[in-house]
Order: sequence, then C-alpha cells, then structure tokens
Amino acid sequence: MMLEEMNRSQMEIAILENEIPCNIDEVIEMGDEKVRELIQNWIEEKPDFIL
Repeated sequence: MMLEEMNRSQMEIAILENEIPCNIDEVIEMGDEKVRELIQNWIEEKPDFIL
C-alpha cells in the first residue's frame, strides 16, 4: 500500500506496528499531512523498510 492511499487509522496502526519513534499522544493531535510526513521521514531513514 502506498502512503498516499492510507487513511488516518491505517497510518496510526503503521506507526504502532513498526515502532516508529514518536509520541503517540502528539500524533493523535497532528493533522493527516503531518502524520504522513512523519512516516515518510522515517521511511527515508530506513531504505529497507516496506510499508
């Protein structure tokens, strides 16, 4: 699945399942674009990562 196609709950699950380092309380407060950006930045740091 492409990051752009994910809805909000799918993004939050991806963060938890992949243990993306962040404060989940802050993520809940973020807008969708910010959450997408957070995941994208993490993916760029982990080239072998597959969403």
